[in-house]
Amino acid sequence: MAMKSNCESKPLTKRQLLIHILDMAIAFTVSIYLTNQGHPIIGWFFFGLILGIGNLYAYKKPGERWNIVNIIFILVIALITTSLFNLLKMG
Repeated sequence: MAMKSNCESKPLTKRQLLIHILDMAIAFTVSIYLTNQGHPIIGWFFFGLILGIGNLYAYKKPGERWNIVNIIFILVIALITTSLFNLLKMG
């Protein structure tokens, strides 16, 4: 028996899609560059940081201000990607 969700997903706007594409391109470029320079941990931290900023920026409404919850969200994403990289490196 399938459960119905109360929230409906909306398709991405062109602006959101463009932000996500640019965000991923910048994040991968910075991460690969820093990893090749011998700083893989910093590279993966910035990968998560850039992804978090891009993700929040894509869904930010015009005129909406950043608050401490947004900043904590970005840092958590950056720390999770860094931790995942360390786990993959160890295993």
